[in-house]
Amino acid sequence: MAILFALSMLSLTCVRDYYIYNSGSEVIFLSWGLGDSAFETDWYRQSRHFKFMLQFFIQRTQKPLKLKIGPFTDLSLAAFLSILRATYTYLTIVTGFDG
Repeated sequence: MAILFALSMLSLTCVRDYYIYNSGSEVIFLSWGLGDSAFETDWYRQSRHFKFMLQFFIQRTQKPLKLKIGPFTDLSLAAFLSILRATYTYLTIVTGFDG
């Protein structure tokens, strides 16, 4: 019974973390298109101040927006996969010492 509970908690935790890290990857992916979308507006018909602010915005969007996990890494699927790999390695080592 305890093993079933542990496996269900592990699977629920993996699903929850997948959705969190996938959301971070979506933010990174969608931020790549912000500058292009801003450029496709009718900026040439706007005021001089708007053109300046749009230019500043496009310069800022040249680097993708990334959510950080403290000082460690970005919130992305690559980070999620590295966590899963490390967890699998640790569990393999622990079960290898068991018997």
